[in-house]
Amino acid sequence: MLRSPPPAVKLCIFGLVVLFALTTVAQAYTPPIGIPEPSFGIEETVGMYDDATYDFGAGPVAYPDAGNGPYTHYIDNTHPSATNSSNPYGTPSTPRLDIYDGLSKTLPAGSVVEIHGGPYEYSGWKKVIVQGTAAKPIFIRGFDPDSKIRTQSPSGQIHDLRIEGSYLIFENQEYYNGPYIRIWEYSDHIAIRNCEVHNPTDVWKSSGAGISTQNYCNDIVIYDNNIHHIQRGSAENPIDAHGVSIGSGTYNYWLLENEIHENSGDAFQASHLANPAPYQIYVGWNVFHDDRENGVDLKTIDDVVISENVIYGYASSGTSSGDAVVIGSNGYSTQYGPLRSWFLFNEIYSSQTGIRVEGAEDCWIIGNTIYDLVGDGIVLDIDPDSDNVNIIANTIVDAGGDGIHHHWQNGATNISILSNIISDVVDAHIEVGPSMISAFTIEYNLFYQNGSDVFVDWGNTDYYTQSA
Repeated sequence: MLRSPPPAVKLCIFGLVVLFALTTVAQAYTPPIGIPEPSFGIEETVGMYDDATYDFGAGPVAYPDAGNGPYTHYIDNTHPSATNSSNPYGTPSTPRLDIYDGLSKTLPAGSVVEIHGGPYEYSGWKKVIVQGTAAKPIFIRGFDPDSKIRTQSPSGQIHDLRIEGSYLIFENQEYYNGPYIRIWEYSDHIAIRNCEVHNPTDVWKSSGAGISTQNYCNDIVIYDNNIHHIQRGSAENPIDAHGVSIGSGTYNYWLLENEIHENSGDAFQASHLANPAPYQIYVGWNVFHDDRENGVDLKTIDDVVISENVIYGYASSGTSSGDAVVIGSNGYSTQYGPLRSWFLFNEIYSSQTGIRVEGAEDCWIIGNTIYDLVGDGIVLDIDPDSDNVNIIANTIVDAGGDGIHHHWQNGATNISILSNIISDVVDAHIEVGPSMISAFTIEYNLFYQNGSDVFVDWGNTDYYTQSA
């Protein structure tokens, strides 16, 4: 039985409206094509508490401000008077040593944790439980956006930060040499922004994705971060570790304007055999490059928009064929492939393969620019139960193999190749095996080969046409 979307999901209609209609609605943050604006996490700043009050235990008073915006908790482990003893909040003259009371810290609505000093060193796990609201979100922030506060692990160890709860903005921090961040199950309205999560280039000790979102979360924003060298195993025996990953049942998730690169797995993966699938997932304006496997790897996921990203630098490895993008690497016959996926206006280049479709239903690949490839531009290595795959208005240039290539699986239905430009390829502009030609509609495409023959392999019948 095929998965059906939740009643609120109108993604196909929404996508068409965004692509083909003009809107007069003013938005402070204009997201990429096909992606709605997040309801929380982009525009909020600590300045919202400039004229507000906070109850420190003796009734509401104005938020203090030490020159970096309002705060309630002041942290600086380098200050000579810093202590956690009988000092629940901290001040510039007597800061707390760190945020935690033992293994965890619970923060009430309206809390603003301002962090100075560093580095902070932890091993094992710590948890922050946030009880924010829409009117009173919580901030945990390095005091200066241009000088991130470092958290690191002792040599050879890892640190797992667990974030649990509602309405948090976590910003201006660096997690280095072992630490990683997990948004805990059932959390909502969590934004991680302007952070860096990474290992030294030669360190292989990650335990999870750089930033992972666990099961059944919603309204998550991962914005303007640099996530790199998340590596497991060893250089000789690397193991998957992703820049960013999401869990089962998570919805309303935005990955926006990040640079994610040089990890031992994928830059973005969602989600291996997830049940239920995450849905309403939006990935836009990111730069993904030089990971060991793929830039985008969609396994089990529904209602996903991948829009206006730059993806490059993917080569073949022991566990990857070097695809910048993989759609449905679980296949589809098991009902674990992606439903209703949209790939809109991405730039994909300098890889083995541009996009590989292994299994999908209601997949739309529209307006992408794909170039400078060792192999094929778009590969349809497609599971037999796949249906309604649409390749429309893409530009594929300078491919070392075929422009669009049907590989080896048969039985998929309704594959449309419409209005694409395919130029300067080494082999065929389009190649489709004989058992699949009835599934394809190929119309209104423009082929060019720099003055030599255009070559289409259609069911083992070769067609050559001299380019103008």
